[in-house]
Order: sequence, then structure tokens, then C-alpha cells
Amino acid sequence: MHILMVLEGSFPPDVRVEKEIVSLLEAGYSITLLCTTRSLQPRFEAHTDFIIKRRWIPSFIYRMRAYALTFPFYFWWWHHTLGRELAQEKYDAIHLHDLPLIKVAEQFANRYHLPLIADWHENLPEIMKLYRHTQRFPGNRIIKLDAWKRYEKRYASLAYRLILVTREAQKYYEGHYIAPEGNIRVVPNYVDFRQIDAVEPNPVLEKQFNGRFTVVYVGDTGLRRGIMTLLLAAQKLPDVIFCIVGSSKEQSFIEDWVRKHRLKNVLLPGWVDFTTAIQYIKAGTVGVCPLQRNIHHDTTYANKIFQYMACGKPQIVSDCPAQKQVVENAGAGMSFPAEDVDAFIKCIEIMRASTDIDQMGEKARKAVEERYNWTSAAFTLTGIYHELDKR
Repeated sequence: MHILMVLEGSFPPDVRVEKEIVSLLEAGYSITLLCTTRSLQPRFEAHTDFIIKRRWIPSFIYRMRAYALTFPFYFWWWHHTLGRELAQEKYDAIHLHDLPLIKVAEQFANRYHLPLIADWHENLPEIMKLYRHTQRFPGNRIIKLDAWKRYEKRYASLAYRLILVTREAQKYYEGHYIAPEGNIRVVPNYVDFRQIDAVEPNPVLEKQFNGRFTVVYVGDTGLRRGIMTLLLAAQKLPDVIFCIVGSSKEQSFIEDWVRKHRLKNVLLPGWVDFTTAIQYIKAGTVGVCPLQRNIHHDTTYANKIFQYMACGKPQIVSDCPAQKQVVENAGAGMSFPAEDVDAFIKCIEIMRASTDIDQMGEKARKAVEERYNWTSAAFTLTGIYHELDKR
């Protein structure tokens, strides 16, 4: 079976997409990944049973993604791009990552009589509420969030299978949208701990953090991720290192805030590759995921919580139900009410004084080995295509 996988963004990096590709290749399927680029990445890469085709997307078209329901330039560009690909090559299925292009993908799936697998990494209409460009003029006038909700509701049931990342997300979609029975599959953002085990510790970081309680955050540094909770805690805990690894459109605000308040205990390495990110986690004491509460965060997992667990690190997470349940059920850490800085600080103080912190880390690692690993998630993913094979 030859799968056309469609990704709106660039590749790499996309950890989830990469894991899915590897698992499907190991299961015997061939894949062509059609994605975009705005850099000097090669337009074509051929590997055994895996091809990457990158299409240059003009900046204007790229910026019109959120406005697509009002000004359909983005849809038109993708209609041309996807239509040309399907006219040139024969495929057995379309695997679409994320919501926006489902209208375009569904049209071509019908035209070529192909099953459409919709793989939604996030609840886009909900998370769009938190984007700065939807809160400021002209976005707050032009981008119709209710229209995106209606768009999602209309197309949610049209895919052969809808892949979501958590059981909580499944319950949400089943409660809000009409979907055929058995249409939804859950493929969580679990980790391949073998990849993480292959990363050697960085002796420079180990020496830098040695003897100091170090809180490590890895990932997108947008303020909706709870970064201000970390910065405000850092003001009150000058003897604790807060290492915030990653970047976002709000990175310059974070850097300015740290400089303004002269926080010597906050490290901001910026964006780093996967290997270096894991080295930061391994060098730290605890991992944190202080997400703010909203429908999207309440029904999703961040990759980082499983990366922390695979590194044998206890963690402190906000009380978003999905991540709280994972961490507390595994005995792998503590939770606090989102954005409650004092409660977060209390968790840090409890862990600093605890003699069980190493046991939390051991339980975290055990939970990944026994349950929260990519092998179990990939079984569901490949099962979808095994079903298609039998049709």
C-alpha cells in the first residue's frame, strides 16, 4: 500500500509525524510525504519506501492559513498542489495531518476513491482562540472562530478514520460532533524510549547543574504554555535553576522580561535539536509542564511529559486533566492548579525536601516502559491500515 501523507508545515522537525512514518514503514507500507518549505531544504528526497516532496509556499499564502475560510487563497494553493500530486502518482490512501486542509483532502479522496485518514494533533478551533493574531486587529475582525468550529463539525465525520491524541479528546469529539460509531482512533504522543536511551548525557550540562535543583521545561515557549508561572516562581526561588528550552513568537518578550527582572537563575537556550533537548532533561532534576487550562490543553498530551518520564525524571504539571491523570496515576510527580504560582512553588519545595524523588523518577521510567511508549500507540496506527488491507 502506498500512502500519501500530507503535512502543511515543514519536515523535519515534527516528532509525531516522524514516529508515525517510521512505524508505518516498519509495518511494510510505502509513504510519500507531501509538505511545504520556506527554507533551502531539498525539494525531493528519496529513501527506501519513503519519499519527501517539498513544495515552496509563498509567505503570503502561508500567512493566509488562519484566514482561509474568509479568503480561500490557502485552499486554492493546496488544491493545485495536492491535485497535481494525485494526478501524477497512484496512491492507496491519503493521511492528512491536522484540520485546515480536510476540505481539500476530502474532495480529492472522493474524486480518486481513496480512504482519508484525518490525524488531528490538536483542537485547532480552541487553540486558535489563544493565538495573538486572532486577538488583535485585523485578525480579531476577519478570522471567524465560530466558522472554524462549524467547519470542523462538518468534516469531522467524513474521514474514514479520525485520529486523536487522547481519550479525553475522543470524549470531547464524541460529545460535540456526530461521528460514525468506531470512526475515532486514539494514537497518543507517547515516546520511543529507545531513541531517548541512545542520547548520551552532556558532561558540560551535568557539571553546570550539578548540586543545584534544576527545573527543566522543553518545548514551545508561548505564554499559553504557562511560561509566566515559571518566571514568577524563579523570582521567589533564586537558588533554583529554571532552564526553559525552546522558542516561540513570544520568545523576545520572555528574554526581555528575564533581563528586566535580572533573573540570573533563568536559562534560555532557545530552540535546540532533539538530542540536545534530551540532554537538558537528563541533566535536570525535574521536568515541568505548566500548561494553562483550556479545552485544547485539557484534552491533549504534550510530548515533553513522556520525554521526562523516559529520562527517569519526576515532574510537576498543571491540573489539565489529561496530563494530570498520566503523571499522578504513574506516581511520577505532582500537579498544581494552573497559573497558581504559590502552589507551583509549594510543589518544588516538597520535591526538594522529599526523599522519594528518585522513586518518582523510577516509577516514571517504569510507566513508559510498560504503558506510555510508542510501540503501543503505533499498534493502533498500523491497525488502521491493516483494516484497509483487508477491504
